[in-house]
Amino acid sequence: MTEVVNMKASIGSSLLCRILYGIAAALTPQRWLLINALKGIGHSSIYALAKKLGRHCKNVHADVTALVQLGIIEKDVVGKIFVP
Repeated sequence: MTEVVNMKASIGSSLLCRILYGIAAALTPQRWLLINALKGIGHSSIYALAKKLGRHCKNVHADVTALVQLGIIEKDVVGKIFVP
């Protein structure tokens, strides 16, 4: 019985490690800068955020999409992005 519990704990911690590694890998230095800039300006359009960061809209859009999928940033009812 103890072996089954240990195996379940091992599987659970392995899964958690893979999830955390995936999140950490997704948080590139550029995405950290994006998150911090967005926290500072509040609700924003992708265009305004890209302009503030001095980055191309297409690249900011790709980063925003990834961060929304991870639940790190969200979109409000009018489509502006923000850090909850």
